[in-house]
Amino acid sequence: LVGNYFVNNVSQLSADQILTLAQYGPVQAHTATHQMLSQLDYEGQLAEISQNVAYLEQITGQPVQFIAWPFGDYNASAVEAAAASGIVGAFGLSGTGCFLHSVDPYYVPRIMMGVGDDLDTFAAKVGWW
Repeated sequence: LVGNYFVNNVSQLSADQILTLAQYGPVQAHTATHQMLSQLDYEGQLAEISQNVAYLEQITGQPVQFIAWPFGDYNASAVEAAAASGIVGAFGLSGTGCFLHSVDPYYVPRIMMGVGDDLDTFAAKVGWW
């Protein structure tokens, strides 16, 4: 299934499975252990994000430039930690479409698509466009 995949270090996926996903689309950051980032100090946020970036880049050999905030949770220092880790954009959980040039690049709304979603479900999720 072609897509963008957001994976953390404690995922049930093996390194081989992550590498297979990378053949179907970019594998991007979701933090090392899926923490509520606003509950961590800057150093904790930096560790969560940079360790995840390093883990995924080591497995896939591809750059990791985006993150999906765990639980949609972040704050200003999490954005700074993401930027310091090489992240150039992030996805939240608002669940709506957007015009990319009119939103904060560190909080792009994300519409969750599931493996069971068919074309009608997809159309309903993005239908307001």
